[in-house]
Parts: sequence; structure tokens; C-alpha cells
Amino acid sequence: MPLPEDLPPTLYHYTDTGGLLGILGNPVAFPGTDEGTFATEKDATFGTLWATDARYLNDSQELTYGAEMLAKKLETEADSARSETVRERLHQLAADTRNGRFEYNTRSKVEKPNPHVTCFCTSGNLLSQWRGYGDGGGGYAIGFTGTAIAGLITVNASLFQTDPELSVGPVQQAVRVRYGKVEAEPFLTECAGEARHGLEQIESGKKSYRWPDTFHGVIATSLAQVKHDAFREESEWRVVVDQEWGGEDAQFRAGRVGLIPYQKLYFPITKAGTPLVKEIVVGPGGERELRKEALERLLAKIGSADTEVVLSDAPYRG
Repeated sequence: MPLPEDLPPTLYHYTDTGGLLGILGNPVAFPGTDEGTFATEKDATFGTLWATDARYLNDSQELTYGAEMLAKKLETEADSARSETVRERLHQLAADTRNGRFEYNTRSKVEKPNPHVTCFCTSGNLLSQWRGYGDGGGGYAIGFTGTAIAGLITVNASLFQTDPELSVGPVQQAVRVRYGKVEAEPFLTECAGEARHGLEQIESGKKSYRWPDTFHGVIATSLAQVKHDAFREESEWRVVVDQEWGGEDAQFRAGRVGLIPYQKLYFPITKAGTPLVKEIVVGPGGERELRKEALERLLAKIGSADTEVVLSDAPYRG
């Protein structure tokens, strides 16, 4: 899968010690790996990332910031649509966007698409990230290569025995978060135009997108890519997973608001002998040298000894 042209060479995921162990501490292998069913190479092992239901992230406006902007863009597209059917559907999409109605029909019931998100930062040594996600400086910033992020997959374990090929699905490419109205507006204008084009493709018989299910899912995913300007310092990139096309059913972990739904994503630890985790920054908290030594031993154990381990030099007192 080609990488986005503006994707930084390394993206960092901040986490605490427990998160680090969950990501790298217990590499997994899947049936079919030896035959190359979906591995990047023979005997591949995979690390695990969590994609969290976007509604449970730290931004209280997740999936709502940008909704009014997008609704207005859809109404503008509707006003210039030549077809009455397309016009009516765009107005319906605008109303659904404004009211957060993104249901789709699947498995003989109505469900609501909940985009799941894995977050990355362009900087591996940002004080706000250490405070917010890196255990107050006692955690780690894991630096993933673009190849690692492009190689993320979902896996449905229940299909292993019956159809290994269908048990694996690629994950959508990482996207840059747009902050504030100035960045969000042109992006949402493009999204509205694509919605109109998709509806015209249906009407002309060129595409068979499900109405309104496909459009509800795309709109929810688009709203997960815009955030309030107050979060700009995070300089965030995201991998957004549509729940409808995910692998395993949701998992759950404990969080500040109670149970937090998430899905597992997997990445190959190495490719052609090269580690796909380029570096790990040890946070500016206490006992950095001891934490560095233990981390190096862990990396050697999982076959990623060439991953560079560096100490944060942030002037932070936890």
C-alpha cells in the first residue's frame, strides 16, 4: 500500500508501561504465517495496537466538532444537484449529520457506526503528551515507521479455522487530523462533494453503494478526522477503523468513564529483518537508565534489538 506523500517518516504513540507491554511484550503469530497467507514474511510475528472507540477519547467533541460545518456543505451540494433524488438524499445526509444519526443495517439489525481510532504524534518528546498519555513522564513514546502503520491489519480469530484468507483485513491509511475551522472547512467541502458524486454514481448505475449505510459510515469516519483548534499542539495523525469492516468484535478495558470499547490492530514487528518500530523514547520521569536497560532487553527478546532506545531530555519534574 503506497504511503501518503506527507506522512512523516516516524510517528509516535505515547503510552505507559502497561501499554508498552500490550503493544510489544507478547508478539503473536497467526495460522497461515508459514505459507505467507497474510504475513509480510515467513515466521512473522506481530505487535498489537488498540483502536479506541472515538467517542471515548479525551476530546468531548469527538464526532460532533465539524458536524454543523459538514451539514452546511452537504446542503450546498444539494442546492446545486440536478437530480431530485440526489438532492433529497443530500438534504437527508445533512440532517443526519447535524443530529448524529449514522445508523446502518447489518446482521439483521440496525447498528450505529462507531469509528475506532489509534492516535499518533509527529513529535516523540512533547511535554503535553507525556502528561496526558505517557504516565506523567514515566511512560514511553513508541516511534513507528510509515511501513509499520501502512502494514496494520485487523484479524477475526473466529474465521481462522474456516477461512484464513478472509480472517484478515487491511486497515485504512493513516490520516492527518485537521484542526480548527481553517483546516477543517476545505476538507469537509471535499467530503460533501464526494458524497454528491457517490450518489450520482448510484443513480447512473455505475456504483452499487448501499444507501444510506455506506454514506453514514463515511461521514462518521470523516468527522473523526477533524478536531477543535485547542488540540493543535498534538499534531496528530490517526488510523481510523470503521467498526463495520473491523476484524474481531470489540474488546473492553477500564478507563476514566468506565468501560472503554476498543479493537485490536496488528503490525509486523520486523520486515526483511528491519525493525518497524524505529525508536522508543523513554519518558522524562525517574529511573530512566533502568527503564532503558529493561526496554532494551525486551526488544532483544522479541527480535527487535535494532530498535533505537533514547532518553527524553525534556525538563520535566513529575
